[in-house]
Amino acid sequence: MKKAVAKKPAPAPAAVDPRFAHGSLGVLDGDGLLYCIGGLVLDCPARNFAALVEWTLTEAKLGTPRLNRNGKDGDRASGRGLRG
Repeated sequence: MKKAVAKKPAPAPAAVDPRFAHGSLGVLDGDGLLYCIGGLVLDCPARNFAALVEWTLTEAKLGTPRLNRNGKDGDRASGRGLRG
């Protein structure tokens, strides 16, 4: 006979940071549409790379918070292997 084992309750989902309300990832197609997690589709008005970066950081609400207060933002690369 098997004993009943008490299971730990699942952890509560982390609160969504309002700065990153649309998630951490989006895919931009050639027509200027950004497909986000959960089926959200945003119209990207940017027509060059600099405008795309600015729009992503200010209006698109994409990214991730810092993993800890002393670390880098979760969506920043470490710099290793990215030299061009």
